[in-house]
Amino acid sequence: MTYLALGANTGPRADTLRRAVALLETHLGTAVALSAFYDTAPVGFSSPHRFLNAAVAFDTDIDPHSLLSLTRRIETQLGRTTKSCGTHYTDRPIDIDILLYGPTVVDTDSLCLPHPRMTQRRFVLEPLAEIAPDALHPTTGLTISRLLQRLNRATIVRLLPTDDDARLYLRDVTPPDADSPTPPSADATMSTADATKAVNALLPQLSERAALLEPNALGSLVARTATRLYLALDETGQPAAMATLCLATSPTGTKAWVEDVVTDSAARKRGYAARLLQCLRAEAQSAGAKSLNLTSRPQREAANRLYRRMGFRRRETNVYTLPIGPTTTTDA
Repeated sequence: MTYLALGANTGPRADTLRRAVALLETHLGTAVALSAFYDTAPVGFSSPHRFLNAAVAFDTDIDPHSLLSLTRRIETQLGRTTKSCGTHYTDRPIDIDILLYGPTVVDTDSLCLPHPRMTQRRFVLEPLAEIAPDALHPTTGLTISRLLQRLNRATIVRLLPTDDDARLYLRDVTPPDADSPTPPSADATMSTADATKAVNALLPQLSERAALLEPNALGSLVARTATRLYLALDETGQPAAMATLCLATSPTGTKAWVEDVVTDSAARKRGYAARLLQCLRAEAQSAGAKSLNLTSRPQREAANRLYRRMGFRRRETNVYTLPIGPTTTTDA
């Protein structure tokens, strides 16, 4: 089975992808499978134009190099005049890449199979996993669904202050796992403005009443030793989820509370929240806390299922809230 990736980010994107499939079918026969169209952000370059991506499967005996020539002719027919050079990417009306040609491995100046960057590209793996989750990648020996699972591992970083108010330090606290016992360090810095933008993009998804932060407020927050703010970075280094760990010492010991757990709507069902909670549990343990606590509204059904799966037990206690404001009065 041969699998191709399709992409377009200029012009009538959906129509172009459908035309590309129709033109391929005139030479290769009816497509065995075609994925849904996935709306994705550009990767490797900046552009205001988002992509539509898809994967398509054909059962063909045309040789790989002839197939490559065919895809180039169709790209030209659909308006593409230049191909990306190396890692220099640009907007394009159509892109057709050969991902897999059965178990065939090719390494020539004009063609590499399997596609050399497919294992790191979500916009390739997600549509391909839809139509061929059990297809084997011939050089890794892993299925497409497994490659996508590996890509879903987030890097967890804690935001910390630096000597420069304009930047924050990202301390990599990613817990090791079976696939990556010693994860590569992601220690780096991020501008306070960018970090604030990332947090503010997530806050409204947590609560409609959440107030957006100013950069100086975020800087003051992460400077507090008892409040720890964590971000989950996806494979492109973009923040995809957030959580806060609050530590308090009392006569009965150190208490650890998880607050503000939220995953970006475009990054849900990838396990990022679970990875964050695993990380916060380890961080709380290292701080001497005996338990990790959180509260969650009953309406957050998916989140509550996750908490139960991870071993959180619902406590039979009452939570009391006292609003405090300048006009608050009480009657004894």
